[in-house]
Amino acid sequence: MARATLLEQKHRAIAGDVDWDEYFDNKVTSQTIGHHRWWVDKVAASKDEEEGAAAVAKGLKNNPCCVVSTRFANEVKIQRKKGKMLGSYLLMSKLMSYAITRLDIAAYNPNDQNVSTQHEMESKEEMQARKDGRWLWIFQCFCLYSKKCGGVMVQLIPQSSNPKFDGFSDMMKAERNLANLLGLPIVAVHFKETDSEEKLKEKCAKAMPEVAILMKILANYPCAQLKYVEAKTDPSTSTLVS
Repeated sequence: MARATLLEQKHRAIAGDVDWDEYFDNKVTSQTIGHHRWWVDKVAASKDEEEGAAAVAKGLKNNPCCVVSTRFANEVKIQRKKGKMLGSYLLMSKLMSYAITRLDIAAYNPNDQNVSTQHEMESKEEMQARKDGRWLWIFQCFCLYSKKCGGVMVQLIPQSSNPKFDGFSDMMKAERNLANLLGLPIVAVHFKETDSEEKLKEKCAKAMPEVAILMKILANYPCAQLKYVEAKTDPSTSTLVS
């Protein structure tokens, strides 16, 4: 069976039906940020937020972008702590990033795309302190650019029986506040540590119509009318804004 075209995938995603066939491909779309260290480093080195947003714009070639707000998790941390919930954070953030790219929009996921290495003569403690600051600074620059290009913040809110892993982390609270200060719309998506991968995919797909509405991808749906809608998927009657 032939793979769906990007336009077909976009129509499906707008209707809340994400095509997951290419999820494991290295190059899922031209909008994927990936580990493009050369320009993400330029964002980190920017002197102020305007310069940082300009670096994001140049790296993304002025394409629209959304940011993903999530609890921190990476492969190393998951292996060290063997935490099921940490695995859910990372998987959910990757699935959401992929779902957003099906709308032909770039997605910045700090769990997977904030690349950093240890500098020469730098201790692990010094590196961690620098990474924490870098994480927040790059995220802020992406948020500012996302606001300028009409993007949204998608917040992934975990539900866990362990209070330590339930709800917003302190960083997520700060990220939510940043979005509110910038006037960046927020799409909240709740998930559980017990959710299967298929269930996580379903929750990501359900959020896509709302993202499409808020980003005005649809011409005839006012932003605030409905939480989820079913969009037209027939290219001959498409409501997409060119």
